[in-house]
Amino acid sequence: MSRRLFFALLGAALFAACHRAQTVDPHAPIIIISIDTLRSDHLPAYGYTKVQTPAIDRFRSDAILFEHAYSHCPLTLVSHASVFTGLLPADHGIRDNLGYNLNPKATTLAELLKSKGYATGGAVSAVVLRGETGIKRGFDFWEDSIDIDPEVSAVARTLNREAGDRFQALTNDMYALDYAAGGADLIVNTSCEHIADLPAWLALLPRGTTVLLQSNDYFSEPTHINCVASLAAFEAMAALREIRFSGELPTKKYTRFMLIGTV
Repeated sequence: MSRRLFFALLGAALFAACHRAQTVDPHAPIIIISIDTLRSDHLPAYGYTKVQTPAIDRFRSDAILFEHAYSHCPLTLVSHASVFTGLLPADHGIRDNLGYNLNPKATTLAELLKSKGYATGGAVSAVVLRGETGIKRGFDFWEDSIDIDPEVSAVARTLNREAGDRFQALTNDMYALDYAAGGADLIVNTSCEHIADLPAWLALLPRGTTVLLQSNDYFSEPTHINCVASLAAFEAMAALREIRFSGELPTKKYTRFMLIGTV
């Protein structure tokens, strides 16, 4: 019987466990369960008392608990690439959740186990772990289909009350969308501070597309990987062919910048 590796992502904390038996079953399955953005200090296993997690507690009763575990990067795709390869982000090639693919020279855990006779498979529920990034390398199957967020569907329904079904809710990689086929009159991106390479994304849009872009100077937020220091810096980064509006809005913690124009 083939041995098995199964990876299940519930949504980047990694729970690793080793059985306390004196002997190791050579045919034992290996299961990795990763729960995205779950804080260890909010689990009963680490002393927290305001919630109940009976399944995790049962797992903890026959497992090794790591009191200090650190991620190479607080981003889902980046940290999982490190888990699967044992490499730092600079070596496995993924620096952000979007816009990067796994280094083809990097060997994955699934590839190693597959070479030892394991049947391998994974199921994820996070769009940033889509197989096209290379994260599925070595897995016999990789289930990464994502249901539409009900809240996104609700927003589309609200907009369509006045727009006549012109808006469609979807969950997808912004780098994989066919913008030309969509024929959008306007493309809005209110989170440019999360995009590692804004010009590369803008280059995917058909020439002449009208865009509304927002960014900020909130550099202290760890997930903001590409903030700008000023409105002028944002204009230079976007390099739009035509700017119809350029403005800023100071807030308590940061200043938000907006551009409207064409690529």
